[in-house]
Amino acid sequence: VPGVQTLAGRSVARNLSAPLKCSVSVGKVSLRPFASLRVDDIVVRDRSPYRADQSGRGRSPVDTVVHIHTLYATMSLKDLLVSRPYVNDSLQVVPHRSVHLRRIVIKGFDYNIAVESSTFPEVNVLRLLYDGLPPVSRPNAPELFQVRRLTVSGAHITLRNFLEKKREYGGAGIRWDDMSLEGGFKAHNVRFEDNVITGVLDGCSGIERSGYRVHDLSGTFSIGR
Repeated sequence: VPGVQTLAGRSVARNLSAPLKCSVSVGKVSLRPFASLRVDDIVVRDRSPYRADQSGRGRSPVDTVVHIHTLYATMSLKDLLVSRPYVNDSLQVVPHRSVHLRRIVIKGFDYNIAVESSTFPEVNVLRLLYDGLPPVSRPNAPELFQVRRLTVSGAHITLRNFLEKKREYGGAGIRWDDMSLEGGFKAHNVRFEDNVITGVLDGCSGIERSGYRVHDLSGTFSIGR
């Protein structure tokens, strides 16, 4: 029943919101044939967005950190919850199950980064994920999810640097205090384990509003380390 599926998705979103300093909301959830899932309007909002602009530009705070317009997930029911025990800070082996997905396709992805501080955590995303703990102070954490294949199209990534000094824009080049990039990317073996997101970037292309273009970019990535 679609209504029940949506209610279940919103319940999961509330559970995700509890340990984080943000609110997670889900618009609509629907199960599709052949073990696939569609989720619309996944939104992550900062409950306490940074409000100080040291250069007095009059900017509004960045409250919406992530907005996924439509997400399609393909899974194997056999592999959906995989046993992944981990060792906690007391050196005890803790039973745990991780979510494994075969493929995720995202159509429409807004990611707003705000540089807020010259000390850790310097950006809004790290503050929400890690509650201000630097990498050496974070407790051991289990693998939360793993995605074999990830495809994102219609991505819009912005960077607002509230610490950058106000300067006149000369009309050429990237504005590192107010960047805007549109494009898409493909990756594989994306996982969230021990408070770090890692994966392999197969290809990435995009264009910044200044006109600079990324034709192709690949490599490995690690977010949060």
